[in-house]
Formats: sequence, C-alpha cells, structure tokens
Amino acid sequence: MAKISALSDTVSYLKSELAAELKEIRLERLVIGVFFTGVKLSTGQGGVAFTPIGEMPEAVCCPTSAARMPQAGRMTGRPIEEVLDYARDKNVLKAAMGVAAANAVSQYLWQKQPAQGFLIEPEMDAIEGVDFSIARTVTLVGAFTPFIKLLKEQPCQLYILEKNPQALKEDELKYFRPPEAAAEVLPQSDVAILTGTTIVNHTIDGLLDLCPRSCQVVVAGPTASMIPLAFFKRGVNLMGGMEITDPDTTLDILAEGGGAYHLFGKYARKLTFKTPH
Repeated sequence: MAKISALSDTVSYLKSELAAELKEIRLERLVIGVFFTGVKLSTGQGGVAFTPIGEMPEAVCCPTSAARMPQAGRMTGRPIEEVLDYARDKNVLKAAMGVAAANAVSQYLWQKQPAQGFLIEPEMDAIEGVDFSIARTVTLVGAFTPFIKLLKEQPCQLYILEKNPQALKEDELKYFRPPEAAAEVLPQSDVAILTGTTIVNHTIDGLLDLCPRSCQVVVAGPTASMIPLAFFKRGVNLMGGMEITDPDTTLDILAEGGGAYHLFGKYARKLTFKTPH
C-alpha cells in the first residue's frame, strides 16, 4: 500500500479541521509569477509557493503548456477546497497552486484558533534553531542563496544537492552534488535543510526517508508555510515559511516578476514552526 505523503496528509487535515466552512471559501485571486505562485482567499488570507518552471520542459511550447492549465482565465471564484486538491496533482503547475492554497488556508486556520501541536515563532528564520555545534556534515537540498553564505561559515562538511550547478558561485562548486547523490549524503548528515521547492515537486517524502533519526531536519522557504504537523510526524524538526500580511500587494509584486526579497519586512513576515517540546 502506497504511503500517504506529508502534503496529502496536510490537505486532509485542513479539510477535516475546517469541514463545511471550507466549502464557503473561494479563490479570489491567482497569480502565477516567474518565481512564485500566489493566491488570495475570499476570507482575505494569502499564500505563495515556488513556481516550478524548471520542472516543466514543455513550458517552451504554448499548445502543450495550455493543456497543463485548461482552466486558465476561469479560476477566480472556484471553491478553495477544489484548489487545495491541486496540491496532490502530478502536474507541478497545479501542485504549486494547491500548495499556495494550503499555505493560505493554514494561515486562516491558525488565525481562527490557537495552534494545536506546534508553536509559531514570528520573525524567526528556521535556520536559527539549528544547533551547528554538533553538526559534522550538513546537506542543503536546493541552492538556497541566503543559507549558503551562512553554511559556508560553519566548521562542517557541506553538501549542496542541486540540479543546476550554474546556480552556485565558482567558490561553491566544491560543495555541489547532483540530486542522484541524495542516497549517499543524506544518511550521513547531522543537519539536512530542504527548501520548500521539494514540497511542490513531491520529492520531500523520499528525501525525509533518507535522513537518519539523529539528523536535525529543517524545511524552509516561503513555500513551507503550511500547518507543519504532517512534516513533524515524518522527522522534520523546524519548518520556516512566511505569513502574508498584504495579499493584494504581494500578488501585484509576484505578477511583475518579484520574489520573497521584495516581500519580507513590508508585505510578509518570516515565521518558524516548532514542536512544543
């Protein structure tokens, strides 16, 4: 029997917690930007997720790409419950919409009722919760620039799992490992940092399976802004994302090619999810 993914588990949790209430919430606005996909709910909350353009080789072909988004131009007003189901889709563009919706609905839920089973630390970067003093080997999945600079300063063996070596600076290429090396480097890691991109492209569960129990596991980035319980059950220690404070301006910025750099401190704030103990 196939294992239920952390993302699918999260979608089911959100539906269970909000039940009939969720049926009344609609998709008010959708933007698929170059770097991030963003949504706004009819209740006012916003959510974003990485736009996986690199995962879509057919994106160069308009007719084929159109088949990926048959509802383009008709998404506004759709029940958010329907959009949430997109998170499970093999179509990574639809998955990005679903993940963005899961992030927005999660924000709606924790604003509606106290967090249950997790703590929210506002204005905290997830990497701040890592104890690097006991880390001999650190693996970063994805060339997440803000973290690379910090990790290079740590007295540890650093590996960066990345598809595209061009995403790294010349002096960082010594840390480069292709994705196929995950089964080699993750089992020996004391710290593993996974970017939220792994949620959208559905690789996160396989990567978590490779991390030893003793490993400090962090999932970070704007995409990782959903209720963390399913990820904590699978070995994640810290999850760091962001809370959208101005959804309309956020979506305007994404539509004009902006990214997280343009949002933090103005239209969104960082937050980190932690276990209660």
